[in-house]
Amino acid sequence: MHSINKTPNWEYDSNQLSWERGVFYNSLKSRFWKLTGQSVDVLKNTKGIDPEFCFEVLQVSLGSLNENLLRRLLSRPCSCAGSLVNYNGRFDLLEQPWVTFGLRTIESSLALENGDLKLMDQALAKPHYFKILDSLELLRGCCAEAWEEVTGLLTTCVFVQSTSLRSSSVPSTFGAIYISPKHDWVIPNYIDLLVHESSHYSLYIKSKLAKFLNNPTQLAKSPLRDDRRPLIAVLHAVYVLVRVSFVLKRWIELDYPNRDVASELYEQYRLKAKHGLTVLHDTGEWTVDGVELLRNFDKSVGSITDY
Repeated sequence: MHSINKTPNWEYDSNQLSWERGVFYNSLKSRFWKLTGQSVDVLKNTKGIDPEFCFEVLQVSLGSLNENLLRRLLSRPCSCAGSLVNYNGRFDLLEQPWVTFGLRTIESSLALENGDLKLMDQALAKPHYFKILDSLELLRGCCAEAWEEVTGLLTTCVFVQSTSLRSSSVPSTFGAIYISPKHDWVIPNYIDLLVHESSHYSLYIKSKLAKFLNNPTQLAKSPLRDDRRPLIAVLHAVYVLVRVSFVLKRWIELDYPNRDVASELYEQYRLKAKHGLTVLHDTGEWTVDGVELLRNFDKSVGSITDY
C-alpha cells in the first residue's frame, strides 16, 4: 500500500488521513489536467473538495466539460472546520446535475421504487441540519479523531425524503452525504450516519491505493443487507460497523447524551461486525494488503465489540 509507513487498518490516524486525502485530490488534479490541458492547484483547499467539482471531473465527458465552472467551484469557499454545507439551504433549491446523478445512483443501488427518493423541503431540512451541527460538536468532544475525519471527508449534506433510505454516499459526488432523517432521531443517530458515510469514503480512498481482495465480486451475505452482496461491499460493511461501534462505545463509556439510544445501536452493530468478519474469513481470497487489514480487524474487533 502506498502509505506513510502504515500497514492497512481501519483505525483513525490524522497523518494517514491527510496523506490519503492528498493522493485522492491529486488524482482529481491529474484528471482535470488530462481533460483540459490546464494545470490547477486542487490542493490549495486543504479542507475538502466540493462534491460538484468531483462529479464534473469524474463523470462529465470532455466535450461537455465546463472549465469555467470547475474553476469557480475550486474558488468557492469550503465549510468551516467542524461544519458542513446544507445543500437544502440553497435559495433556489434546484436539483443540480451532480445531485440528480447521486440520487439516481442511490435509487439504482438500493433498487428503490420510483419516487421514493426526493429532495427534502428547505423548512423540513433546517432543524435536521442544526442537529448535524450539534452532533459534530459533541463528536469532537467524545472522539476527536473521528470528528477530524468526518469533517475532513464530508463537506455537503443533502437531505432527502425516503421510506427506505437512512443515508448514503456516492464516490462520484465525493464529500456529499445523502440523509433521510426520521422525526424521532436524536444525536447518536446522526453521529451513526456521519461516521458511517465518512468511513465509506475512507475505505474508497484506501481501495484506490491498495487491492485487498482477489475475489471482490463474489457474492456473500452482508451484515447490512438482506440480499447477497459482492464481497467488496461486505468489506465496506465491516469497516463501517467496526468504526461506528468504536465511536458508540466511547460515547457510552463517557456517558454522552442519549446513552440509551447509543447502547441500542452499539448492540446491533457489534454483533453485525462479528458476523461480517466471519463472512470475510470464510469467503475472502486476500492479497498481502488484504491479509494485513484482516489481521487488524481480528486484533481490534474483540476490544471494540465486547462490552
